[in-house]
Amino acid sequence: MRNEFTGKQHQTEIANFNEYSNRRQKELAKRHALSQKQFPKNIKMKQADIKRQHKEAYNTQTRQYKALKEKTRLDYLYASTNGSREELDLKLKTLKDEQRRKFDLLYQRYEETIRKMLDQQNFKLNTDQERERTSLKTILDEDQRNLLSLQEESRHRMEQQHLDERKQLEKNIEERLIEFNKQVYVEP
Repeated sequence: MRNEFTGKQHQTEIANFNEYSNRRQKELAKRHALSQKQFPKNIKMKQADIKRQHKEAYNTQTRQYKALKEKTRLDYLYASTNGSREELDLKLKTLKDEQRRKFDLLYQRYEETIRKMLDQQNFKLNTDQERERTSLKTILDEDQRNLLSLQEESRHRMEQQHLDERKQLEKNIEERLIEFNKQVYVEP
């Protein structure tokens, strides 16, 4: 009877542990789904920061270009009276080409930064989620091993107790039998 009760108790403990384990895994899956849902919002904020930085750099380069263009014009006007208009136009065209090349490089860096940020955030999100899943699985596996170990230990103690009780009962029976036999032989 005790064996049946202990067996049912162990089955109930295992069933409860399995429910607990499933609930924890579902909660983690929900939290990960929410993180995936929030992911675009975080990305948009970071993209806005990168765009703002790009715009600031673009505006700085534009101001520098305008200042350099104006300086070149003034240098031409004050320094050389014998220079031709074609020379000035050539210098300004060279400046403009250099400016265009810098803008192209700046835009390429902007796109590359956005792409790297997206890749990095996606990788980080996936890595973090995988690490959490693995950690939870490890914890739950360890808890399950501990539960089974405790149940096995409990079962072993119960069997040992049954064995001890059986030996004690057999000893009592044997002593009573000896006592009974003595009484039977003594009473004739």
